[in-house]
Amino acid sequence: MLIILIKNQNIKYIEQQPVLILRNNDIPLVKLSDVFGIPIGKQNNDGHIIIVDKGINQIGLVIDKAIGEQEIMVKALSHFAASKMFSGGTTLADGRVVLIIDTNNIE
Repeated sequence: MLIILIKNQNIKYIEQQPVLILRNNDIPLVKLSDVFGIPIGKQNNDGHIIIVDKGINQIGLVIDKAIGEQEIMVKALSHFAASKMFSGGTTLADGRVVLIIDTNNIE
């Protein structure tokens, strides 16, 4: 996983798909706000992208900001809470419970 800060002018479009050219690789970009249907506020020219593996390829997840990175233990979701978008959950050090996104199922 790699977290980078980019400017909008670093994003190119190939067949109407936004991509980031990183180390001579075309990395498709996906806005998590679009995936989850979350309205976003005022857009600025800066953005954070998390580069993650999706199968044998990579994708860039466009996020509002990166708060930090930490080691976690992923716990499976019960079959009642299971969703193809999430691979599990974890409890953070401050007690908050968060879901873990399954990057293989992001379209």
